[in-house]
Amino acid sequence: PHIVVVGAGGVGCWLAALLATASQRNPNLARVSFVARGRALESLRDHGLRFTVKDPDGADQTISVEPGNLNAAPSCAALAEAGDKADYVILGVKTWQVADAAKDAALVLREGGGCIVTTQNGVSAPYDVQAACPGVPLLAGVAKVIAFRDDTQGGPLNAVRMAGAIPDVLMVGEMEATSSAPSQRTALLRAILKEAGVTSKDPEDENMLRELWRKAVMMCSMGPVCALARADVNTVVRTPRTSDMLLAAMQEVAELSKHFEGAYVGDGVAERTLGYLKTTVTPGGCPSTCRDIVCGRPSEIREFSGTLVKMGQEKGVP
Repeated sequence: PHIVVVGAGGVGCWLAALLATASQRNPNLARVSFVARGRALESLRDHGLRFTVKDPDGADQTISVEPGNLNAAPSCAALAEAGDKADYVILGVKTWQVADAAKDAALVLREGGGCIVTTQNGVSAPYDVQAACPGVPLLAGVAKVIAFRDDTQGGPLNAVRMAGAIPDVLMVGEMEATSSAPSQRTALLRAILKEAGVTSKDPEDENMLRELWRKAVMMCSMGPVCALARADVNTVVRTPRTSDMLLAAMQEVAELSKHFEGAYVGDGVAERTLGYLKTTVTPGGCPSTCRDIVCGRPSEIREFSGTLVKMGQEKGVP
């Protein structure tokens, strides 16, 4: 199978590095292409990709992918124009870019077999794909990883994943599962990810909608609250006022999930999530939403909080 990773941010670099390295060890596993733009594309073509796993104990690991071992392209349309077809197109772009990226991805999908895979935080990405490309096969994904681009170094495209208490997980599955067993395309992608070293946990009862909302309880609250406080997660959860604010936001998201069939996250999820953060986070861990605000870049707060507010209004939830 041919896997195309779109977007040279933290998640895209993480997946491209592991998949490309695994395909070098086992050429029959998958063929990997990486869609990037601008300086990121130039770095990939000229110097390759360097992905560093930062260990809290100092035992860092670095994965290097040489330019000749990763097919870098400016767009899925460019791959299609070259006669290429993809079995999976994994979208690692920001949430507001999903619709345009999906339209581009649809151009390279293998007819009758290719599908788009979302990885974004929040709950809107799968719906954005369906609205932009009606009828295009789709797998919903939940990425649990702290990874980001590091543009402070020259040479290869550099990215970093923070190891430690937060696992590196990509959970994938059908957005509208019809059975408790994974579909064939889901099972194949999970197997490829596993061999590449990506943990791919199976969603409970193959219900990806619930998994999207479970992560939204954390990320659609933690990201905006950290951005508002201009503080890392550790500071937010250990400061009473911001910790209370975070819990209230999580409770709102959990309550809203009750109003969508199959999405309810369960009782006490907000409290357990906050407890988990208090026992696992270490100083310095910061959601991309906060990093973007601090660095003056566009953030996904509108797509996170704004989308939930709109969904609540549509359901009559204050």
